[in-house]
Amino acid sequence: MQKHRSVTWLWILFGPVSWIVLALATAVRPSSGESVRQELTRRQSQTGLTFAWIDINTLSVFHATGSAIASGVRAIWFKEQAIISLEDSLEAFRPDGFSFGIIPRLAADDMCWSHDQSKLAATLLLPYGRLGIFDLGSKATLTIEPQVEMIPHVTSQCWSPDDKQIAYETDGSVKLFEIGDASNRVLAKGTDVTWSPDGEWIAFRDGETYYAVHPDGQGRKRLFHCRGAASALYWAPDSRIVAYVKVLGFLQTGPGVEANQLRVRRLADGSDDQLCPDNVSWYANYHWMTSRELMNRLEAETRRSK
Repeated sequence: MQKHRSVTWLWILFGPVSWIVLALATAVRPSSGESVRQELTRRQSQTGLTFAWIDINTLSVFHATGSAIASGVRAIWFKEQAIISLEDSLEAFRPDGFSFGIIPRLAADDMCWSHDQSKLAATLLLPYGRLGIFDLGSKATLTIEPQVEMIPHVTSQCWSPDDKQIAYETDGSVKLFEIGDASNRVLAKGTDVTWSPDGEWIAFRDGETYYAVHPDGQGRKRLFHCRGAASALYWAPDSRIVAYVKVLGFLQTGPGVEANQLRVRRLADGSDDQLCPDNVSWYANYHWMTSRELMNRLEAETRRSK
């Protein structure tokens, strides 16, 4: 009897917590037979997860004026495979109230904020092309590479989880920069470098094949091959799913027509699907993010459809 009472009290005390933990785990873990698109649709309705970027025209205005913008964020509605505009989601792309007027001229499509949004890695155009880190607090700049070509070298996922290292690419090599001692080392041959949110992997592209390697340079593995691969792999927050851009051939678009398709893939089982039919930029400031604004809009759309 005493043992039964103990079990009962343990359930009363910890049972609700167990159900909460189970619910959170279920929101991330795919159900049996669930495709990557079905999983993302479910998670979007539960948490507001989406894949988003700033419209390149809006971003150009942002840099030219140095002022904040009220709109311009594009996000994916997974269920409908459609792009929608968000009006109040810029905090995922830069610190609130930030102005580029305080930073020397930099490349609009080549920047990466640290997780705490206190530092910005970017290609600085003045006085010459160099890859560096701008500290928002001290206004100091730390040079990563003293002279680089005017092409993208970092993606939106270049920082380590603790913001102490940066993964980037120059001259066709995947490199790691240690902020503490301002040193760098080569990890592999490749381009389009991204760091997984769990800190375990640095992904890169070598031609049309994607690879990943541990930050210490060990454990290199082939992720998958994609004919027409044209971008980095952008890791979802759980490091299980990636988004990427591929170039469609004339058999898919017609003679003389070239288009970039945004796709998503679950690495564990290879479940793969397009995110939208629209032609997108191969190199945009792509971000995975959660949006309360998006959840509210989807809930309103669901009510209207009933």
